[in-house]
Amino acid sequence: MLEGQVAILSSGLLSPEEGLALLQSLRQSDLYRADQHSYMLYPNRCLPNFREKNNISAAQMAGSKLATALAAAGDERLLVRDEAGEWHFNGRFRNANDAIAVLDDLAQEPVYAELVAAERGFILDLFETTFNHHAFTGRSGTFFAYERLGSIYCTGR
Repeated sequence: MLEGQVAILSSGLLSPEEGLALLQSLRQSDLYRADQHSYMLYPNRCLPNFREKNNISAAQMAGSKLATALAAAGDERLLVRDEAGEWHFNGRFRNANDAIAVLDDLAQEPVYAELVAAERGFILDLFETTFNHHAFTGRSGTFFAYERLGSIYCTGR
């Protein structure tokens, strides 16, 4: 992040040669926008579009007796299988707690109790693999308001 480079440059900890090397490397980085002769707070990233999210391949689900039983019963509280054979977690889930709540409900039903007990860890690991929630820090990497993707620092030019 550009704030870190600005902080180290203004701290006085770098020698003039080190400061120059940092500035030269910044000019070659993804933070520099030649068209604006300035620096962005964050480099542009390619984010997945809506259709690329919450997709679980049939291979990932292979062998899941719980998913098979839910699909056979038409029960979409946890997982949904689309026409292409791809699986998706319920679209109303906000986080793993929603998946846990459904697993807890399913575990109370005799037809699913053993399957949930056997596959709870697998399903929760799959949820994490699919959404990578553990990497969320609480700070957006895209900033849709004041400081957003594409925001720049003025170089005074």
